[in-house]
Amino acid sequence: MKRIIILLALLALPFIAFAQTDDAASKDDRPSVAHGSEKIKYMGSATLGIDLLGFFLHTSHGAFFPKDNLYAGLSVEYSMFFIEHHINIAAHGRWFYPEKKKVQGYIGVEAGVSVLLPSYINAEEPTPGKDTYDTYYQTNAGLHLVPSLGMVINFNKVSLDIGIKYNVSPLIIEQKGFWAAIPAVGIGLIF
Repeated sequence: MKRIIILLALLALPFIAFAQTDDAASKDDRPSVAHGSEKIKYMGSATLGIDLLGFFLHTSHGAFFPKDNLYAGLSVEYSMFFIEHHINIAAHGRWFYPEKKKVQGYIGVEAGVSVLLPSYINAEEPTPGKDTYDTYYQTNAGLHLVPSLGMVINFNKVSLDIGIKYNVSPLIIEQKGFWAAIPAVGIGLIF
């Protein structure tokens, strides 16, 4: 129940950006994820998160286009789902809104490949006179598609990133015996 409440709260947070009132400061003086740049610039991020089955470490690096509030780059993620270990490599895009605010929302998508890393899993406890039975997961690869929704809180040089995403990876989902997106919550920094 706590996870559902947290997910619902995070879904509502990006819309807070639209509720902020304009103050006397000019539009150019307000912070944004561009951190004052008017030209195309490098943008990177690092995120740590949890999902229903484990945790993930995510990093993304690419270019930010301030005039369009668009980010385009490549991402790499290490995911541990229950017992399996995955490396996800994907093209990553985000659109930030509104243009300049202390708090901005974003929508994003990642599309690429998920690689299941080989691993042994002890399937049952050893008993006297009986060997253990290990399950071996062989390397496998499949589609990796992740829509996301979140918000950033902008500071002088970095932004705090809080978001939710839904991992739609048939490789992961089929091995768990169900077909549904795996929700995840993450927090990180954009620099």
